[in-house]
Amino acid sequence: MGAVTNFLTDKLQARVAETLVDDTMARLRQRSGLLDEFMPIKTYEDDEFLAYVSERLTPVASFISPGAEPPVAAHGGFRRMIGELAKLGLSYQFDEVTQKQMRKAMEEAAYKNASVMSMTMTDGTTMKGTNDMLVKYLYGHVEGLVQSHADRLTAMAWEVIQTGQLNVEDARTRAKWTVDFRRPGASYNHFPAALVATGNTADRKMNIWSDYENADGIGLLEDAMTTYVNTNGYKPDAIVMSNTLMRHLQRQKTTIERARQSMGLAYVTKQLTSNHRIR
Repeated sequence: MGAVTNFLTDKLQARVAETLVDDTMARLRQRSGLLDEFMPIKTYEDDEFLAYVSERLTPVASFISPGAEPPVAAHGGFRRMIGELAKLGLSYQFDEVTQKQMRKAMEEAAYKNASVMSMTMTDGTTMKGTNDMLVKYLYGHVEGLVQSHADRLTAMAWEVIQTGQLNVEDARTRAKWTVDFRRPGASYNHFPAALVATGNTADRKMNIWSDYENADGIGLLEDAMTTYVNTNGYKPDAIVMSNTLMRHLQRQKTTIERARQSMGLAYVTKQLTSNHRIR
């Protein structure tokens, strides 16, 4: 492993690796427009942080008699959150063959007074490296490490969106930790359990969405929207679902019936409008 380590920690190679990491992270930060808007990736200088979760209330205005003072109303509150950032990490192990190739490439480069990888000189010319393919192989692993961290962050973000909390148990290290962003003691449920029922005709909204004959996905979304509006006073900015769920929703019998009703209503409305114009 020493040859690989010596190459990556060399001043020139380290600078290239740092640039690669920065460029890769910048690209990965922008790969999801939805997450970029609502859950952007931020960098913290310390592994401990203090944050406040705000709860904003906007009461309606009151009528005031001339000369009277306006009433005072609560506008929300704060919940203090103190935590320690979790540590993420991954490493690659290079086999004996790769280490021997790396050492041989460095020895050959030193013998030829050249570099292992090709470099662009200040005059614009290119100095050919002794083993560019091996360098690209090593830097590909560096880029993969950055990708693995971004993939974990993305998965965590979607878990919070779906459940309001993080409940992690790493499959390799068996490390466990939980972060709960939900309001303590809340009487509403914005994060219901996954649907498992099938064939329920009394309440079709309880059926799993792949039960095309009995599920009512649109009705369930309408109820969820109502609960959100009753809690916050406004509609959510976005409703997100996977392509698989979208296909399930489109194939449900209740969705098809609603689409037919909407088409019929649009036709009747168009006819009434046309008749009104004729008159």
